[in-house]
Amino acid sequence: MAGDQVPEIVLESVDAPRRAFLKKLILGSAFIAPSVASFAMSGLSIGEAASVNVANQTCAGGNFSGQNLSGQDLSGFNCNGASFHGANLNKVNLTHASLDGAHFEGAKLNDAILISASLDGATLNGANLQGANLTGADLTGATLNGANLQGVIWSDTTCPDGTNSNDNGGTCIGHLG
Repeated sequence: MAGDQVPEIVLESVDAPRRAFLKKLILGSAFIAPSVASFAMSGLSIGEAASVNVANQTCAGGNFSGQNLSGQDLSGFNCNGASFHGANLNKVNLTHASLDGAHFEGAKLNDAILISASLDGATLNGANLQGANLTGADLTGATLNGANLQGVIWSDTTCPDGTNSNDNGGTCIGHLG
């Protein structure tokens, strides 16, 4: 639109006192109508799916074995029972993710953010969790045999044996099952 010209059709449905305000609003700024996009994730490759904002998405039972998801924002992901065998999840954000019964054997979770994540019954045998943040995470019934737990942040974490890391000297070491 050029200058002062606002198509009358835009203003016809608005009462006279509001027309001047709307005219200034439309001419004085970039007006973009809101839109909603929706699509199925089933047709995407794992790389494409991982680069999409996946908060509150579901992948229950999915197979991500050997995939590189390093640095992705997967906060709120619902992946109960999914397989992440040998996957690269270094620096991934899984805040508030539901990963109950998921399989992370040999996965790389270095510096992963698992704040308030649910890992109830998850298998993390041989996983590398060095520097991972498990603040508020639920590991009830999880197995971590041979996992690298060096530098893990355990604040208010529910340990695999059901105790709380805060009551165990700030760690789940010694309370893994």
